[in-house]
Amino acid sequence: MKLFSIHIPKTGGTSVRTLCAKHKIDRMPLTSFHDAAIQCREKYKDEFENRFKYTIVRNPWDRMVSVFHYYKHNWKKEGHKHISDKLPKDFKTYVLNYCKKGVDGPISEAFDYPEINQINWITDEDGKLLVDYIIRFENLEQDTKEMFKKIGFANYENISIPLIRKSNNRLEDYREHYDEETKEIIKDFCDADINYFKYEF
Repeated sequence: MKLFSIHIPKTGGTSVRTLCAKHKIDRMPLTSFHDAAIQCREKYKDEFENRFKYTIVRNPWDRMVSVFHYYKHNWKKEGHKHISDKLPKDFKTYVLNYCKKGVDGPISEAFDYPEINQINWITDEDGKLLVDYIIRFENLEQDTKEMFKKIGFANYENISIPLIRKSNNRLEDYREHYDEETKEIIKDFCDADINYFKYEF
């Protein structure tokens, strides 16, 4: 079975994409990596309809830490210093400035697009889910194995997920980046994800 990926930023999508390439699993899209499902449905039509569609979601509190550190540190190395330099130096200021102004709805072309609730990447205008399988970042390898099993990949038990584009300069436990104020801001900002996917701090 052929795959179609809805790649929500900072959820481990690059690692799974690399794994698919390694095992020569037919996967789309090869470009437009971060389009939402409704955009992919319009762009790719038949391919979107006929392929097994998956995505990866991540605990919102953890994801925000990853977003900040990726933009702040990794983007300098990838030719986006003009953007990374505009970010505040500390995570709390980042949350106060960006996570109260995010867009909860159609995908925005604004700089803060990765902060949109993840559920909005994979549902249509009526809230209908547009993917066949959801991998959780917290269970990335096991959920990916289960997906490979579903699509008939014979050697699914022996796969190993490579860590690609891991954010640097962050504490291992995302909870150490938060105080009560920032914890509550993300709880309010990402309430759609927290309620739908049943995430806890």
